[in-house]
Amino acid sequence: MWKGGLLFLLFIAGITFIAHVSTSNTDVNNIDYDGRKLLDFIAFSSSSRKTFNKGDVSDRLCAADDSGDCHLSEYEQAVLRLSIVAFVMAPLAFLSFWIVCFGRTIFNCFGGWEKNPHSACFGISCCGRSCTRGNDADDFEGYSACGVYTTRFLLVLFTLCLIGVTVPGMMGNSHLSHGLKRPTSSFINFGIDLRQKLDHIVMNLTQLPYTKNINGSLTEVYQTFQEAMDKVHDADDKVSQVETYRFPIYIGILSLAPVVVLIGIAGGVFNCWQLTFCSAMILFLISTLMWSVFGLQYPMLIVLNDTCDEITLYNENVIAANITAHRNETFHPNRTSVIEVQVPLTSCTNSSFTKVERKVDDALNEAYSAACGSEGLQTPCLLSDNDYTRQAQKCDIILKNNIMQQPVCRLITDYKISGDLQKCRSAVAGVTNMSLLNFQPGSALCKEVTVNTCMEKQCQGPAAQIVDIIVEKLDVLSKYVYILRQEVVPLLGCYVFAPLVSALKEDVCHKLNPSFEWVEISMLAVGIILIPITILMILAAKRWRRDAMSPDTYRLMNHSYYNNDFGTTEKPKRTFIRTR
Repeated sequence: MWKGGLLFLLFIAGITFIAHVSTSNTDVNNIDYDGRKLLDFIAFSSSSRKTFNKGDVSDRLCAADDSGDCHLSEYEQAVLRLSIVAFVMAPLAFLSFWIVCFGRTIFNCFGGWEKNPHSACFGISCCGRSCTRGNDADDFEGYSACGVYTTRFLLVLFTLCLIGVTVPGMMGNSHLSHGLKRPTSSFINFGIDLRQKLDHIVMNLTQLPYTKNINGSLTEVYQTFQEAMDKVHDADDKVSQVETYRFPIYIGILSLAPVVVLIGIAGGVFNCWQLTFCSAMILFLISTLMWSVFGLQYPMLIVLNDTCDEITLYNENVIAANITAHRNETFHPNRTSVIEVQVPLTSCTNSSFTKVERKVDDALNEAYSAACGSEGLQTPCLLSDNDYTRQAQKCDIILKNNIMQQPVCRLITDYKISGDLQKCRSAVAGVTNMSLLNFQPGSALCKEVTVNTCMEKQCQGPAAQIVDIIVEKLDVLSKYVYILRQEVVPLLGCYVFAPLVSALKEDVCHKLNPSFEWVEISMLAVGIILIPITILMILAAKRWRRDAMSPDTYRLMNHSYYNNDFGTTEKPKRTFIRTR
């Protein structure tokens, strides 16, 4: 009776889990990361996790706090505590193997040839009880048709379920092979792109007068960058080495249980009870292996899910940092991701490229000073001492005052007195709208011309020469401004990693994580379904025999004395001696 009740409960549990798996999307390509699918099913998700000492830690990667600081010891305890079920089931399955092995094959326990629970004999003795046939009550009368066909039906049903739940695992394993290489490939591609951008900036800066020797100040940046790329390449090589062995091993593990079960069923079909019984014993070992692999991988799945959460948080910080940068505001994150703490180069408050910014800023200031200096805007504003200014002093006083009172020239005057570069910057911004004096050397005839007119080659003489000098200096200035704003500034914050974060979120959270999750779901389902299958296989070792329902013929399986003398024979008849 207890066997029937146990099988019924296992049947309900198995069908419930299989229904959960079958109603989920089994197309790994179309699975989106939705938080913690398997982890939620096993019911552990919360804002905190328990450790072995009853303490609580956050549910973030490495039990990080809001500042991104890790607490590895507590995190390891919490993850192991979540995996405790698998670590209990693995030794339990292994212990069951030895109990059944010794009890069934050596001590003749756990259901012998008799169908009644109180009589469990194979041969002469069983668990200390005598099993000699002495009266009709102890003679084997064969198994009932209901018991025989129910066992066979349930075994076939659960075998089909077993094959079914391995399909998502096979699919996930195939996609996992591609997914494992995607994150490192994204890192490598991002590194190549970033290095090309940096080289392009340096090349442009070395062609300008004030940053010809910038390479010497970037040694530390190049060294940090190269160290990071070396680590990525090492990780990529290790992933390739692991994948060489992982894929076939996983295929073998997932295929092992269905193959052994089918061999056991074949033993029943061809009346070879030894093959069926040995298959049942092997299933105990497969269960041990399955629960062990599941237990070892489950912490990895937790870490992978937590990593996805950190990538999502980092992506939010990158977006917020980009917005504040455009507003010229300082970014202060509400929560710092573990990624930013563990890899400072990625931090949204990182200053790795500060030297580049400072170098370009210094060069930019020099370019502004040159543009507003005595050989720059001070000359057309009649504030410098050179041939052009001395000749211009001979022009009409009204023309000279008009030139001197221009907004640009007033700003240049203030700059010459105070040295405030902000005045210079404002003056440079209005250069194209300013006027200057145009005259021929030795002639008293002067007139006003705009810089735009001279830039279009419509003026000659000293004015044209002065404009050429101004244009040259403004061209250098504009190049520095462009390099700083369009190429350097995007490298100064964590938003430079936006393409990488986007790629990692796709690779890890939407590709790798679902594939890994389906492998784990498949292994968990196989481990659960193997429990009723193993019990049914033990029962089928007797109930799938051709003589299982026959009361007249039987084969004693365990004892050589009875095997030799009786084999498959007619049951000996009893002889009654009448006495008076």
